[in-house]
Amino acid sequence: MIDYADEYRKDIKLDVSRLVEQLADCPSLHHKYSTYYRHERLKYHRLLREMDVLLRDKHGFYKRGPTKETEAMGWEARNEKILNQDIPMYMRADKEIQELQKMIDETKTDMDLLKDYQTQISFRANTIRTLMEELRFQEGA
Repeated sequence: MIDYADEYRKDIKLDVSRLVEQLADCPSLHHKYSTYYRHERLKYHRLLREMDVLLRDKHGFYKRGPTKETEAMGWEARNEKILNQDIPMYMRADKEIQELQKMIDETKTDMDLLKDYQTQISFRANTIRTLMEELRFQEGA
């Protein structure tokens, strides 16, 4: 697992003595974080599909009770019958659903973060150009 914040902190530092080189690196940085974003986006959609299947299976489990398949998966059987109106409460409290939802939330947060990084990198070239102009102005003054 890549720590995107640490990676970005290293990549985004500006060194006044290397402004031209860093300006030339902007497209590579944008590509790097676009690739990270695509990876997280694919992961996010895969997790959403897994959640759809898990919700369907858990709903059936809480509605009809345990089967050989659900027992093999280690799903706990309840002795009492669960009313249809109570199924959503049991599903919200289900540990597997909560764990998968946590993974979805973390992936969505990473996607949002990477999208913000891409936006900042897009403006990085303008920032570097502004710094270069300021340095030229100071040298000429």
